[in-house]
Amino acid sequence: MVNMSVCAIEKTLARGSSKFLVLSLVLLASFVGGFRAEAQTHDNFLDVVVTDRDNLWVFLGDGEGGFGDPIRLDIGFEVEPWHVTTGDIDGDGDIDIVSANRFDPGISIHKNNGDATFEDPVIISTNERPYDVDLGDLDGDGVPELITTCNNDAGPVEIRYNDGDGNFEEVEFYFPNAQEEEPFNSVMADFNNDGSIDVVITENESDNLTILLNDTEGDLVHSGNVGTGNDPKPIVAGHLNDDENLDLVVGHTADGTIGVFFGDGEGGFVLDNIYTAGIQPREMDIVDLDQDDSNDIVVAAGRGADFIVTLMNNGDGTFQPQDVFATGPRPNSVAGGDFDSDGDADIAVANWSLDNPSLATLAILYGDGEGGFPEIAHFTPPEGFLKITALAVGHFNISTITFKRGDVNIDGRVNVSDVIHLLRHLFVGWEIKCQDAADTNDTGELDITDGVVLLEFLFLNGPALPPPFRNEGSDPTDDELGCDLDEEEEEA
Repeated sequence: MVNMSVCAIEKTLARGSSKFLVLSLVLLASFVGGFRAEAQTHDNFLDVVVTDRDNLWVFLGDGEGGFGDPIRLDIGFEVEPWHVTTGDIDGDGDIDIVSANRFDPGISIHKNNGDATFEDPVIISTNERPYDVDLGDLDGDGVPELITTCNNDAGPVEIRYNDGDGNFEEVEFYFPNAQEEEPFNSVMADFNNDGSIDVVITENESDNLTILLNDTEGDLVHSGNVGTGNDPKPIVAGHLNDDENLDLVVGHTADGTIGVFFGDGEGGFVLDNIYTAGIQPREMDIVDLDQDDSNDIVVAAGRGADFIVTLMNNGDGTFQPQDVFATGPRPNSVAGGDFDSDGDADIAVANWSLDNPSLATLAILYGDGEGGFPEIAHFTPPEGFLKITALAVGHFNISTITFKRGDVNIDGRVNVSDVIHLLRHLFVGWEIKCQDAADTNDTGELDITDGVVLLEFLFLNGPALPPPFRNEGSDPTDDELGCDLDEEEEEA
């Protein structure tokens, strides 16, 4: 197969044998081990963005647990960005920033130029008090849609569809008369294992979860409700027990507890247990803190607290009682990540500090790989900032090399020639200048499945490849692959 000419394969595909070719490659994959490319060095250090009253601040990580001088992104006077999220909204491979500004009211979109400099923000008006914002690819075109919850006692939830270039003009509304529900937070993931992104909303007033399942064409269908504890607000998804289905953790802010809900793989959830978690659980994250291959839970303890809590997984989705770790006044937001490049999970915390800027910090708790945090460091924007309310992590300056995923032979096109080049690399040893471009499923490894994914896209109406795909960009994923392109090849 590898020695066939490009023309011969194209003729075979034209005769309708593409399914047979893909099946052959899948069978071949069961006999041939994956090839892992030699590691390339580039900046994959984890960065953090935090919210201020009028601005966002981007802290670029140095890979050793520290940060350089933060970059200021102006939004507007007293707009109060309350939640912030990150993702590649325009398919260029660079991580962009989106915030929900509750007093504007609106959403600010900051497109990354690829080097941690950002375009002037695009502001989208919303209903009153936009609270939470999230990104997920609902229609499977390779770029994410944007969901916003507006907790003004009358909703709604706003879904904005991406035109492919990071513009969000088409909008759908859910809960248009939400006085009895008050949608608060959202989470986007594939909850029924059909390959499409679904949505779950916490309803603060009715003490429910609302489940919106994707019809696989990008439209959301209300599939039911699940009861929660009192005053559900924050929500996060991840794998907690030993099955393949995504589970949920929901924070109950009224009584200082969280609920663990096991997913059934069909879009339904069952409450397994309720655990004490701080004073007023705010944002949460699901992270493997002790390297036992079971995900643990981290909770910002919220109002009246100066600590986060962790709940360690017993390996089956049940959890040990909370451990407490000091942070700073009123921790409002948390996110896990390896900020010092030691292989252990660390925790970033936004200390709101009751609007007292002298106490507000971005705190980093450095993990020991056993569930403990023996060291902590605090970082702040320059003098004159007013508060820190929320944070998100991302790689904002991971590489100056740009490529198009799937363009294995670097000729500017994605076609069957790239499949042949990849196969010859795997089985004959042909050189690949940009391994990231050949990693068509973005797993961080080069193997036969990359060829299968590319063939499915080209000939079987398969899904779009992960970004950067529509346009050239840098790799948004932290892996050991890279590009070895000289200036002439980049210009070509």
